[in-house]
Amino acid sequence: MVCVQNIKAKSFELGDHILYPEGYEGYFLDAEEDGFSGVALYCRKIPKAIMYGLGFPQCDHEGRFLQADYDRFSIATFLMPDGSDQKAKQAFMEQYQEYLTKMSRKRREYIICGTWHIAHKTVDLANWSDNQLTPGFRPEERAWMDQVLRPTGFIDTFREINRDAGEYTWWPKLDQDVPRERQEGWRIDYQLVGQLPPPRGRRVDRLRGDFLRIRPVDRRVRPGALSTRQRTFPRRRLVTGNQQHADP
Repeated sequence: MVCVQNIKAKSFELGDHILYPEGYEGYFLDAEEDGFSGVALYCRKIPKAIMYGLGFPQCDHEGRFLQADYDRFSIATFLMPDGSDQKAKQAFMEQYQEYLTKMSRKRREYIICGTWHIAHKTVDLANWSDNQLTPGFRPEERAWMDQVLRPTGFIDTFREINRDAGEYTWWPKLDQDVPRERQEGWRIDYQLVGQLPPPRGRRVDRLRGDFLRIRPVDRRVRPGALSTRQRTFPRRRLVTGNQQHADP
């Protein structure tokens, strides 16, 4: 599967090679405003159902959440407001928290791939001491992520495996003439999985979060990948990122 965020185009404006890539079924949720937001899912296997939005206007009118449901699990692509309007972002976070809490109570596996526009820990951005009041690293945003990742029961798959500094997904002031690895970045993109234990007789054999070595359309962002392996069904591989193209 491929999860895409921040398309900034209506689906009818996209070419056929983006709408109908070979081997995938594409699903899109557009923002009402032109050139703004929007998310998409590309699925190799047709889902049992698609959920467009979360039922509150800020999410649905701005094209921020799209979910594919299969027999045992659901996969969502998600785009958080960036914080240019901090009150609007806080209102979104409160309503989204309600949905995440409901999800955590269901006997179902969830995977959420998205741009959360929050650097959770000091290791998730460069020069964190100068950014403590910057949208995306404000104390209330980081505290909200604390609630998502433990009490609500979701796991940050990348940080389960990699605790290193310097692992970023977004460079807000990218200098094209300087290698990206030498510039100040943020990790604001996450692939979360539900923490529910697998049903009896089935255990997780492998969980891997990583970054893809492919070239995104926008060099300021870095796509990621999540692989899971379970004993009773085949390996699943997901790709997620802002405005990116990936080989199947």
